[in-house]
Amino acid sequence: MNVFTLIHEHIDCQYVFIVVRDTSKAGYVAVFTSFALEDDYKYRSLYPCGVSSSDGSRGRSPSRPRFLPAEKFGPWVVWVLARTLASLWSPAPWEGERPREAPHFNHTKGESESRQGGCDLLFLFALAARRRLVMMRAALFILCLTFVTAFAAGFPPITDLGPTNTFGAGIQRSLRLMADSPPERKRTVKVLFYGQSITQEPWFLTVSDWLRQRYPNVNLIITNRAVGFHAILLTRIADADILTFYPDLIIYHNYGLPHEIEGIVARTRARTTADILIQNDHPTVPQHLTEKTSGVVPLSADVTRNYIDLPLIAERYGAEFCDVRTPWKNYLQQYGLQPEEVLWDVLHPDAHGCYLMSEIVQSHLRVDRTISAERWADSVRTIPLPEEGWSQVTLPFTGNRVDVVLSGNGTGPVRVLIDGKKPSEFPELYAFLRTEFYPGSHHPCILHVNSRVPLLEETWSATVLESYKKDGIPQIRFALRGSKTGFDGEGTSELPFISNSGRVMIDPFDFLMLTWAMDWYPVVKPLEVGYEIKFESRLYGKDEFTPQIIDPTLENTVTVAQGLANGPHTLTLSGADVSGIEAIRIYNPLARTQPPPPPRVRIESATVHENNLTIRASGTARYVLESAPSLDGIWRPLTAPHTERELTLPINSQTGFLRLRQLD
Repeated sequence: MNVFTLIHEHIDCQYVFIVVRDTSKAGYVAVFTSFALEDDYKYRSLYPCGVSSSDGSRGRSPSRPRFLPAEKFGPWVVWVLARTLASLWSPAPWEGERPREAPHFNHTKGESESRQGGCDLLFLFALAARRRLVMMRAALFILCLTFVTAFAAGFPPITDLGPTNTFGAGIQRSLRLMADSPPERKRTVKVLFYGQSITQEPWFLTVSDWLRQRYPNVNLIITNRAVGFHAILLTRIADADILTFYPDLIIYHNYGLPHEIEGIVARTRARTTADILIQNDHPTVPQHLTEKTSGVVPLSADVTRNYIDLPLIAERYGAEFCDVRTPWKNYLQQYGLQPEEVLWDVLHPDAHGCYLMSEIVQSHLRVDRTISAERWADSVRTIPLPEEGWSQVTLPFTGNRVDVVLSGNGTGPVRVLIDGKKPSEFPELYAFLRTEFYPGSHHPCILHVNSRVPLLEETWSATVLESYKKDGIPQIRFALRGSKTGFDGEGTSELPFISNSGRVMIDPFDFLMLTWAMDWYPVVKPLEVGYEIKFESRLYGKDEFTPQIIDPTLENTVTVAQGLANGPHTLTLSGADVSGIEAIRIYNPLARTQPPPPPRVRIESATVHENNLTIRASGTARYVLESAPSLDGIWRPLTAPHTERELTLPINSQTGFLRLRQLD
């Protein structure tokens, strides 16, 4: 076994990877990519996946590195190189500093050993983030060439995937969109991979490539917004991740509690027309191979979750249930493998495990023409318009999103009204996007941002004025500024924050990364004074647009409203030149299997104190409070969409009448 020398240049080093060839696994290479910091080591050396310190503490995976067959390198390489390359093109404050040398470690122990065994060094290089050195870029190029010439190898085939003739029933709408897309005018289909660190593993890239190869005549927009670690993160950021993207297909896995998983599925089903595929958990310990899935009372928590709770959630919402666990167990038993032999740590699949995951998920992505389209046919309808002879069209519809399908270029603007108002006048059409990642991590700086009053489309920055600790917990004091709102107040991470305008509300819990930074120091450090946390509020609609064909090989569309309250509306399009409009496409989540409707929101009481009105409401649905000078006047929103049960807002003589408009 060779002894590896880890080279790293500074404690700020983020990405380091090593490639070696192990002759005991013919045709395989071992790739070290994940690192943990050893707090007690005086040089703060970085240890790769499969390496622990001499005392056995803090190693990411003391079992072994991940082994990847060369033929599976493509997706993994793209993923790693993209992350590394992005880090190389920013200035390094210490460029030119001489690298330091870390201790020598064997890939299974943290101590120096003699050079014996079957591991020959192919490559050993440290790629550190934020390096602009030419040699680092050259190393990337050389590394790419190495991957291209890597050894070919494969895995034993998976032969028992289950009753594949029944697979895909819950996701046929999106699959038929892919299969039936005309090659001369490709449809756009959005696919979202969502979940935690399991979904971040490179199996999703294999599935993405497989979809592109299987359905070449569709314009696939595929993104992965998975966030590793605790499930609570997903519950806080799902609205910013899923509802703004409005996917056609979601491939979803979550280690959270059943009610957390169901909450995200329910919100997705109620507010999008997406097909949903729900995965259960793969086995990770030997006991999982012999677990009893029926006839035993009480069933284990793992069995209850994977064979009762998750299938019921899928059935309740008309989703596709992807049983990963059963074929994975059958495969391991068929080839005499233990669960840890296809994992690179105690949980995450290595290349072999990623092969299993991709094959199982792909088996559900099949078109079945025998399945009736009745269950989803009305969820997305395309309504053709006359080719000529009209300057205004009025269309009643039921749904929450409207797209205009274009046939050519227009010479002037087309104006959009919904229920007699511009889309920009609907507060529910505005949404906050996910805040930027905390430096050194892949988690948002602020998990969730809310609003009390209607938003504007603008960018925001929270500038750190002070970084301090209170009761041992890192905190910050910040100043908030919007690109249109301007200065909007100061606050701290330890108290609930409401900006001066009311457009930004942040709960102290949503600064969770400040606490985790303390746990992960020094890889993740406290925010420095002057650092800007940036985020954006965006309007998902257009008051007017000019038809324009951006790409003649695609079906060109314009989304004029996304996020409306589910229910009946009236669309009006008008303009001097509407010749470039071919059809209207309506998205109606209510036509899909829905969660139980939330209780109606009602005003329980309203009290006035000085110039403030306090309203107490019942129910759990989202609502907007509106005012009008008279009952037959124009109702204007006073609040953004929210679910607060008690709300206090200023009033004046112009407030007139108030009403509560339920959105869900």
